[in-house]
Amino acid sequence: MKQIKNSGFTLIELVISILIIGIIGTLSTRMLFQGAGIYFQQTDRQKLTSQSRSAIWRIQKDIRNQSNAANFNLSDSDTLVLLDLENQTKKYCARNNGKLFMITNSNSSILADSITLGKTNFSFFNSTFENITPSSGNVLNGADVRLAKIDFLFNRFSDTLALSSYVFPQNFRYGQKKSYHD
Repeated sequence: MKQIKNSGFTLIELVISILIIGIIGTLSTRMLFQGAGIYFQQTDRQKLTSQSRSAIWRIQKDIRNQSNAANFNLSDSDTLVLLDLENQTKKYCARNNGKLFMITNSNSSILADSITLGKTNFSFFNSTFENITPSSGNVLNGADVRLAKIDFLFNRFSDTLALSSYVFPQNFRYGQKKSYHD
């Protein structure tokens, strides 16, 4: 009679192969989670950058369309009030909750949700480039404004982005109106 050999795996071989498969699975899962974490961090950074650029470009555009220096009268270091050529009032407000609001007529929208209030402000300069920015709640003599400065500090998780810009309102008229302008 022929003897049949059982050619299978022993218990030790099965345990070792399961252990090796578990280690490889754990390492690959860890690498996948690390890659997903990097992806989400980059997405958050991209959102911060896009939101901050959009906010500052919008405010710059509206300051450039300012029709008269006196329209800055209601502005201070935390609030920028603009009146454009079409007599539309736009108000930009930096608030304690880390949000930058744009208010037009009765509509309010959030331009940015990650600003740092103490480091975000609006500054105004006269014709000799002296800072004439009033403190919060005080009145600005808008007729003296010749240049505006925007300082923003955006902060999201561990990322920080500081943007600053000087804006010269292009539609301002300087000096006295001449008789031939009528």
